[in-house]
Amino acid sequence: MVCIQVYLHFHHQATLQLVKHSLQRDVEQYITNGASKYKSFDEIDSEFQYRFDQERFLLETST
Repeated sequence: MVCIQVYLHFHHQATLQLVKHSLQRDVEQYITNGASKYKSFDEIDSEFQYRFDQERFLLETST
């Protein structure tokens, strides 16, 4: 009976470690992939400024 309890304890601990490792890997992948999907504030600001300048140029030249 004691052997079974010891086995179950170690099996449970090993399973918890595997789950913990898997979750950490998933979170790291999410952070890495998520960060690459979004633009930095400077990129967004630059893109907005470029579009704004284009619109202003088109308005000035069309009238």
